[in-house]
Amino acid sequence: MSGLVTLADTKTALGISSTDTERDAMLTRVINAVSHRIRDYTGQHLNLATYTDQWFQPDVVFTRGNPVNSISAASADSGALSVSTDIEFDPETGRIFRLSGGNALDDWRSVAHLEITYSAGYATLPDDLADLVFTGVQNRFEGWLVGTRGLGGQQGAMRVQFPDGGAVNYQTAAALGGGVMDAPDFLLGFPLSMLDAYKDPSPGIAPDASHMWVQS
Repeated sequence: MSGLVTLADTKTALGISSTDTERDAMLTRVINAVSHRIRDYTGQHLNLATYTDQWFQPDVVFTRGNPVNSISAASADSGALSVSTDIEFDPETGRIFRLSGGNALDDWRSVAHLEITYSAGYATLPDDLADLVFTGVQNRFEGWLVGTRGLGGQQGAMRVQFPDGGAVNYQTAAALGGGVMDAPDFLLGFPLSMLDAYKDPSPGIAPDASHMWVQS
């Protein structure tokens, strides 16, 4: 699985010359580590790719990859479904609606095996997400996270400095007599909650043994 951003774009964001290749291997490892951390928290692979999901005896159906761009093929119990007349999808949540053969739009209960192949993810990461990836790489690779006083129950605030010169301040709850509030992740250098907009939007539908997800 490739990183969420390219090595070239990361070097540009961090102010590293394209001709400086001495640390490319380490930077690539850091990009992959940060990307894995973000994917693990969001539950999304995020990069544009083709996926095949399979469900066994499904009820309400959500894809594991989001946002969904298009569906290229679908079948129910080995019979082909028309992607234009038999099914419909919500791009943001990946919910698959059944338009024919069921008693309701979300009724897949008569199907023993459902398979859908679709395109999901971002061809280019949204700017805010890409900036968070660069910040995570910067924190891990260069140690440029500054102003961490106040973590671990101490009084104060922490400051996350972004590669583009922007910054965000986070006040710890310790200043109010409590514990740390929204503390930064040890690898990324910023609170994981900053990624919440990209978490799996499926409403409480946890993956289980009846739902398989394969990247083509």
